[in-house]
Amino acid sequence: FLNIKDPGIVAVNGAGAQSGHRLLIALVQFNPTYQPGSALKKLTNEKALHPDLERIFIGYELYKHQEEAIRLGASGKEFIVTSGTGSGKSLTYMATIFSHILNNREEVKDKNLAVIVYPMNALINSQNEEIKKYERNYLKSSLPRGITYDEHNKTLDEQIKDLKEIVGDNFPIEYAQYTGQEDEQNAAVIRKNPPHILLTNYMMLELI
Repeated sequence: FLNIKDPGIVAVNGAGAQSGHRLLIALVQFNPTYQPGSALKKLTNEKALHPDLERIFIGYELYKHQEEAIRLGASGKEFIVTSGTGSGKSLTYMATIFSHILNNREEVKDKNLAVIVYPMNALINSQNEEIKKYERNYLKSSLPRGITYDEHNKTLDEQIKDLKEIVGDNFPIEYAQYTGQEDEQNAAVIRKNPPHILLTNYMMLELI
């Protein structure tokens, strides 16, 4: 069933056929992409989003469904996003929440504004790491001109700690995760100083 033209492959495949092994048939698949949307800068220029989001979501290109959802959220309207894995669903609500916090810094101080519920703790851990990357982006954008930071072989937590010391600034968005697996000390810190964003699971929400 194979019509191979390359002599080298024919030789290997012929020898393999005699020993009972053959090359696998090539699998060709189409990978559909999503319709592109406007650049994030366009939304900040239109004042649909806070300008600091450009420092947080560095290097992110929006799809059309993301732009539409973010515009709805930023205008105070509800939205539901149903799209495939890797299509940036999380970014739609994160950008909306971040923009609201940045636009109302004084009013939202020491207040929990968003509870994001996930079905699995693995998703909470993953999203928490993504927010850490956003925090790192923000801090790196605050580096004085001419100063670079080498993040090689350093964890995200170490990078954030180093950058805070260098720039003398903090990420204006407070976040924490609580899955029920944290110790009482962490739980007490969250109760005493509620973060803007709390990542949790449906079981914790049910207990609340």
